[in-house]
Amino acid sequence: MLVFALILGELFKRLKLPTLIGHLLAGVIVGSSFFNIIELSESFEIVVDLAMFFVMFYAGLQLRPEQIRKAGKNSVILSLLSFTIPLLLVSSATYLLGFPLITSLLVGLILAITAIPVSAVVLMEFGLLKSRLGTTVITAGIIDDILSLIVFAIIIQLSVNGITEINYGETVFSIVKIAAFLGGIFLLDFLVKKVMEELPNRFDSFSRYLGTKEAGFGLLLISAFGLSWLAEAVGLHFIIGTFFAGLIIYKEVIGKENFDRVNSVFSAITFGLFSPIFFAFIGTKFNPNQSLSFCRYF
Repeated sequence: MLVFALILGELFKRLKLPTLIGHLLAGVIVGSSFFNIIELSESFEIVVDLAMFFVMFYAGLQLRPEQIRKAGKNSVILSLLSFTIPLLLVSSATYLLGFPLITSLLVGLILAITAIPVSAVVLMEFGLLKSRLGTTVITAGIIDDILSLIVFAIIIQLSVNGITEINYGETVFSIVKIAAFLGGIFLLDFLVKKVMEELPNRFDSFSRYLGTKEAGFGLLLISAFGLSWLAEAVGLHFIIGTFFAGLIIYKEVIGKENFDRVNSVFSAITFGLFSPIFFAFIGTKFNPNQSLSFCRYF
């Protein structure tokens, strides 16, 4: 899969087209839709999760928390429109076609979700991630993901308990946990900046006190894994925690030399290995027969 993805990605790049199209096409070619060269097992999804982890961590490294805050108002408006309109329209259309309410809501939710890793890679490839457009799109995607998980939790409650017995207390508690997690991230960023202002001569890169350079890199990974786990614990997808882990690690915290080293390593790993595999994996899920049937049905 990686061989096909890199070859086609290089070909599309030479044609002045996005490399990710080549990666997607590679997955289509090697998948069950065409030549069926590879057979994916459930364990391969671990590799895909790892790919999403590195993509989102690298995306976070490229941005700063203040950029996310500045994009807040526009991102909220964009997120609400891009989430609620597909959710309501698709759910209504599916329900009118005769599907049960729960099924209709689930279909609407599926088509309302934003794929944050896909958006991140597209923006990075075109050099737009750090722009106002890029930060707005990424922030809106994160808000979409949070909204989708809340709606998904409500749909599960409806399917289990019925429409008249929604556990509002549980829903509110989930929202509070998510809000506390996001607030804690920005509070941590605020405290780090305060320490840097008050102790400019003492606050230095922790890695200079370590015996090996690899240990510093490992600690950064551990912090990213920790925030990813916390995100899962409060009911979010782990990639949100991964993104924020990269977001709060910047040059002033770990030092310019260490930051540049980490940035170059993650860039090579992300775009040389995990991004091609991630998009090729998406391509393997394409089935022309099912797609045509779906289009004809709707």
